[in-house]
Amino acid sequence: GGNEAASVFNSVFGSILGIFVTPMLILLLLSSSEVEVPTEKIFQQLFMTVVAPLVIGQLIRNNWYRWLQRQQLPYSTTGQVLILFIIYTTFCATFSRTDSNIDTLSFISTIVLITCFQLCIMALLLGISSSSMFGFNCDDSVAITFCGTHKSLTLGIPIIEIIFEGNPDISIFSIPLLIYNPMQIVLGGLCVEPFKAWLAGQKRGRSTQQLLGLQV
Repeated sequence: GGNEAASVFNSVFGSILGIFVTPMLILLLLSSSEVEVPTEKIFQQLFMTVVAPLVIGQLIRNNWYRWLQRQQLPYSTTGQVLILFIIYTTFCATFSRTDSNIDTLSFISTIVLITCFQLCIMALLLGISSSSMFGFNCDDSVAITFCGTHKSLTLGIPIIEIIFEGNPDISIFSIPLLIYNPMQIVLGGLCVEPFKAWLAGQKRGRSTQQLLGLQV
């Protein structure tokens, strides 16, 4: 029930913007450290991960859209399966490393910390976007809450692999993102029904106010 157009725009624009912003942020953060940042390799990887699939998808859509519509292919299910496959293979690749030496307590503590971090960000974004200061409506607030906390494995993991290639602690560097991505899916799923109820209540309230205004 949120602003779907804004969400789609955020997803596409954010991914494209990430190609340029991500390497610059990495250079800014790691410029004073001993880590060598292969900027050109990062740009190439992000281009192949984000831009190339987007261009190919648009070409296919523009040329074979009607034919694809007639096939009634399970696009949504296929997308969900691919996301789960990416998460699964990334988990396997990370924890199958012999140099992964994180203990159980640290792993559980990381899960709890990241979950609390995500919940705090979602609550903060919902509170800010719902205030009258910015003029967003309820649909916008839902989109902002979801989009503002979104992080993708498809961008983060390749960058970690490129920058810290050969580093014995690369598995540990990957774990926070590996936890963050599945948790955002879980928390997002749990928030769907409460958001639906909240949106319905807000819309009923607006309808009642409009009716009272007409009566007055």
